[in-house]
Amino acid sequence: SWGEWSTCSSTCAGGRRSRYRNCSNPIPSDGGLSCIGSSVEIDGTCGNSTCGSTPAVGIGTWGNWNAWSECAATCGSGIRRRTRN
Repeated sequence: SWGEWSTCSSTCAGGRRSRYRNCSNPIPSDGGLSCIGSSVEIDGTCGNSTCGSTPAVGIGTWGNWNAWSECAATCGSGIRRRTRN
């Protein structure tokens, strides 16, 4: 008989799980043939199909410029800065 299903690989749709069985009823002996069929079964449909989708990533945009800072010098070449978000 088949063993228990493994844990699904995903909580959303598209996950996979598997289960196994042994050829033991009876075990082949004295040159007997092995059991017919695979010893592993894979289910590719596990997971909750109602999971929400990942939100779309938007493209960032620059905000408005802030006011200029005070000049760093009272004479000659000073620096003023401004930033934006």
